[in-house]
Formats: sequence, C-alpha cells, structure tokens
Amino acid sequence: MNFGGASGPKAFEEAWDFDPRSNDSIWTRLRQMLPLGCARDKDARIIPSLAIQFDPDSDQQVFEAMVVTSPGAKLRRGPEPDSPSLAILSWDVVTAVDQAGGLQTKVRLADGREGYMLDTELYGPLDYRMIVEKLRGKWMITAFVAGD
Repeated sequence: MNFGGASGPKAFEEAWDFDPRSNDSIWTRLRQMLPLGCARDKDARIIPSLAIQFDPDSDQQVFEAMVVTSPGAKLRRGPEPDSPSLAILSWDVVTAVDQAGGLQTKVRLADGREGYMLDTELYGPLDYRMIVEKLRGKWMITAFVAGD
C-alpha cells in the first residue's frame, strides 16, 4: 500500500529493491526497523513501536522529534567527525533543528544544547513504518509507508 493509490503484493514488489547488497533495499529498511520493537494498536502491530509513541496531533513531535536509536551515540559540537563530543546519548528524544541533507542532522537536546548526530543514529515518527495485521488467519503486512 502507498499514498499514490497502488496496493497489493505486485505494487509492493515494483516499489522495492530486493537486492540485499543495495543500500536502498527492503532489507536495509527492515534491518533498521525490526530492532526498534513492535507495538500493539488494536488488532494491528506497528513496527517500529516508536511510530505510535508520539502525539499525531502535535506538529512539533511528528515533524521534528527524533529518537536516538544507537546506544552510546555521540552528540558532537560540529559536523566534523573529530569534533568534540558534547554528550553520549541512547534512546533520547531530540529535536531536529536542521535536516539539510548529508549524513548528519543538527539536533537540540531538552536542556537546550545543540550539536550534530549521524543520521544513521536517529529515527523519526514519520520514517518508514510497517503495519502488520492478522487477515484470514495469517499475519500480513498491510502497510509499509514513510511520511505523513
């Protein structure tokens, strides 16, 4: 299923690269998502669980909040790899200040400190999420989407 209207196994197959060596394959996304847990939402299961832990009516939370998903992730003063570390984070919620592209995002901590983190260490509520439901006695992926 996607927001463009196509749905079903064929549309899913056409939308995704299934080569495990590709950086943009379905397997890459699943390797990111599955360790982040599963949450129950009525009869469905939502992966990752953090996808439903933010207030969907709060634009700040949905569009700017991110969770640090790498244990021991470093918040650095600047974008350079050798920039001094300001904090070590793990499962903290941070606010995205600048997602201008590249490999890093400028973030703000709850105490107001700002710094840079690798994009691979962050996951947002609008990043890829999967809904799994039991249909006709079998667990099936009923949605695999990103965005709002």
